[in-house]
Amino acid sequence: MHQCQFCLPELQNNAFFSDTIFFALYNRSPIVTGHVLIIPHRHFEKICELPATESEQIFPAIQKVMRILNVEYGAEDFDISVQDGAVAGQTVPHLHVHLIPRFKNDCLQQTDWYYELHSQKKNQILDSSSRPVLTAKELTKITARLKNIAQKLNFIIISAIFVFLFGCSQEKNINHNAAKGNRYAAGFEIDKNPEGYEITIFSPWMGNSEKQFRYSLKRKTDEPVERRLECQTIKIPVKKVAVMSTSHLAMVESLGLISSIVGFSEKQYINSPSFWKHDDTCNVTQIGYEHALDVENLIKLNPEVVFMYGLSSAVLTTTEQLVKTGIPIVFVSDFNELYPLAKLEWIRFISCFFDCLHIADSIVDSKINKYLDIKKTAATAKVAPTVLVGLPWRDVWNIPGANTTTATFIKDAGRKYLFEHLNQKINYSLSIEEVFMQASQADYWINTGIAEDISYIFAIDRRFSNFKPMLSGQIYNNNKVRNNVGGNDYMESGFMNPEIILADLISIFHPELMPNHTTRYYHKIN
Repeated sequence: MHQCQFCLPELQNNAFFSDTIFFALYNRSPIVTGHVLIIPHRHFEKICELPATESEQIFPAIQKVMRILNVEYGAEDFDISVQDGAVAGQTVPHLHVHLIPRFKNDCLQQTDWYYELHSQKKNQILDSSSRPVLTAKELTKITARLKNIAQKLNFIIISAIFVFLFGCSQEKNINHNAAKGNRYAAGFEIDKNPEGYEITIFSPWMGNSEKQFRYSLKRKTDEPVERRLECQTIKIPVKKVAVMSTSHLAMVESLGLISSIVGFSEKQYINSPSFWKHDDTCNVTQIGYEHALDVENLIKLNPEVVFMYGLSSAVLTTTEQLVKTGIPIVFVSDFNELYPLAKLEWIRFISCFFDCLHIADSIVDSKINKYLDIKKTAATAKVAPTVLVGLPWRDVWNIPGANTTTATFIKDAGRKYLFEHLNQKINYSLSIEEVFMQASQADYWINTGIAEDISYIFAIDRRFSNFKPMLSGQIYNNNKVRNNVGGNDYMESGFMNPEIILADLISIFHPELMPNHTTRYYHKIN
């Protein structure tokens, strides 16, 4: 039987973009520069054959590839074409979308390229390889460049999500007083009983302040298991788990249970050496993320728990489907917490599913005590100059409010947060001009996105050359430890090490107070 060329693993492995549902290839016979193909991993010949998963994600995939082509070629307009069947000109019987960048004055008329193929170059129909073919070397070079852009763009998106998950809560009405049994965390409550634990989680997904989910964790249970997303009975201790967030992976690792992980969203962003050693022997399965969850693979894995986070209620459709199949979905909403030590305490929540709350309590107590001791050191500082945070994205600067994790770190490190007057519980979206007016004389500048050197910051806006921290060389980023695709250890293990983050910042702001400290997460941008 002849195998479809788009189904060949070696072809899919050469994609410059790939998620769990679609991949994208540079056309080996491009009509114009930037002509690419977007193809479903699974074999479907026509649009009418696409199941709901592929149908729902085809345009999000096209949008992602458009962003890549925009960065590489400056393209803002595109032709999108599908030859849906042989009569329509399809030469490879595997559905694929042609995405063709368009530029002003590239043809006499906007659709000239299409008519020319049919009238002047009759053998060169759109879905054809009869046009001049790129050499393997040329194709490899283009693919590598586009793949690098795809990885950077994906990391920027993950970083933006992280600003919300790590930096602040998005809901003003969420109660942030510590819940029963916690010293700082407000988002969950644990009731121990002889059979296990009853856990209540408040505000399961971002922007929700009304819903409560309940997890009944039992060491022995013969009663029918509840299979409703908001009320689940789970047998403990669990042995096989799937994890969606690197920060939750760090919690599992801190408990000494990295070997329990059988599935993860996107492995390439993980830094943990322990995880990669585990992956070498167990080959942890990639399971996608949010709306692109690989439901089929998750069902095959059959984990005893999936630790999930939700940016909105849109995640409920897939998660409810999984719960009905018997796979428990557990929301970990540490992103709703405003303060570093509150986020840390979520390891207590996760530990209950492994029935090792005593280990988590020991870890939390030790780290809280260290954090408070280090904070006392900063309190002896004689001056408290100002600190600017972040970088703009498309002329908008997302500024953390005064009641956020980022602002708390700055305050506890003995510095004055430049925007402490913005005292709500959310990030503020300010214009770049507003920030210029208020921040050009800041003493320090930290958390500068994915910037690895000054040239990256200059490329955003040349006016930064007049910023005081630029002139004095006081710019520091929290991406000291990152892997080859930009996965940042600050985002991964920072939740579990607030005392180290605080020590890093004090050693930057007040080096005389911690002369022997070597930073783990921060480094100077030169």
